[in-house]
Amino acid sequence: MRIGCCGFGVGIKRYATMFDCVEIQISFYRHIKGTTAEKWKKSVSSEFTFTVKASQLITHPPSSPTYRRSPFKPKDCGHFKDTEEVWDGWQATKNLAEILDAEVIVFQCPPNFHQSDNNIENMVHFFENIDWHRDKAIEFRGKWELESVKRLCTSLGLIDCVDPFKRLPLTSDKAYFRLHGAPPGKKMYNYTYTEDDLSQLAMVCRKFKEGFCMFNNITMVDDARRFKRLQNKNVI
Repeated sequence: MRIGCCGFGVGIKRYATMFDCVEIQISFYRHIKGTTAEKWKKSVSSEFTFTVKASQLITHPPSSPTYRRSPFKPKDCGHFKDTEEVWDGWQATKNLAEILDAEVIVFQCPPNFHQSDNNIENMVHFFENIDWHRDKAIEFRGKWELESVKRLCTSLGLIDCVDPFKRLPLTSDKAYFRLHGAPPGKKMYNYTYTEDDLSQLAMVCRKFKEGFCMFNNITMVDDARRFKRLQNKNVI
């Protein structure tokens, strides 16, 4: 299980001395220049692995507050709809992932992306028409029946991306964990994981032969380092 963060949190060269993977998260908010991606790639070793968070143009409708941090002024996008803006978002995501030789592209759905015939149809059409033959992970945050999530992930070849403190993934080949700093009863992001939390997480990770465990809270770099030390101790 690879351990890293959603974003560098520190300078990339320093980050790469601590971890062997990172999720590029800024790509959700804006398109990344090819020259920037090439610079990132050259700053790390050949063993370092990138994953990429897909553009919000693919997943989030124009009403989403996430566009406040974005240069986009969208009109018709999100929820995997078959629109020009969605496909522009996909092309930018794919271009970045190809430059970085990314192992996984992560699609984070907004909380208002609930189960419906229309949303399922859009999602199926999108994933059946994208040209990406490496791993794809999807993070559902709306109201979905777990059986439907499992069926869609299986049929479309998607990793069920989850926060393992909320539920376990419904796909078993690989894991992709995004840790948002919000165990039950705690405020999202603004939380530092305890030693008990990390021990519990270690037990979950041992159930999977491979995958990614990405921290995405305010103290993500320190928490990920602590968890990595714990994992190394368990291996020894």
